[in-house]
Amino acid sequence: MGIRHILERFYRRRHRRKIRIGDYQLELDLHWKHETSYLKWASKQRLNGPIAFDTLAIEHFIQPGDVALDAGANIGFTALYFLKCGAREVHAFEPDPRNFRRLAQLQTGGKVLAYPEALGSEDGEVEFVISRSHNQGSTLDQRMLEKFPEVFAGGEHIRVRVYSLPSRLPEVHFDFMKIDVEGAEAALLTGAKTILESQPPRVILIECYDEMF
Repeated sequence: MGIRHILERFYRRRHRRKIRIGDYQLELDLHWKHETSYLKWASKQRLNGPIAFDTLAIEHFIQPGDVALDAGANIGFTALYFLKCGAREVHAFEPDPRNFRRLAQLQTGGKVLAYPEALGSEDGEVEFVISRSHNQGSTLDQRMLEKFPEVFAGGEHIRVRVYSLPSRLPEVHFDFMKIDVEGAEAALLTGAKTILESQPPRVILIECYDEMF
């Protein structure tokens, strides 16, 4: 057994935990602060901060059989929470490669469909900045870099594909949309104009920064 393999096993044993969300499991990496809050939720069923509002809204608004959009899905906590509360299908977008790898590994029997892309106003390719300080910080909007320099200083710059929602999923009718895309919320809504006009979802849960609108 090589040294690297031994170190990986030690790290996994020390930092990785699995929690249950409804019928599904989510593996946590406790190196990241916000994932430790998920572990506390698993034991106490209580969360703090914006994610607490997300779960309350999901519990209140999701109806059995809903099709949900999770834009900014991170590692899949909210996607699994949609299923826990009755959604039958979740389309989860996460362009951060670190998070997407974990999102794509969720065992949900095809109920969570994961996309390694960003959503915006039009199709193309953009520069995407990934924070080194935590795995909830990634953005394609320059204003976010200026608003949160402590998060994005020294971040990794990559290129990612971006699509408008009607271009990427033209046949999908969403009942619930959760949009938390670190500054690109207005661009996503602009790109989704035809969907919002022809088949508006019952609920849109969105994180807003005034200057982005």
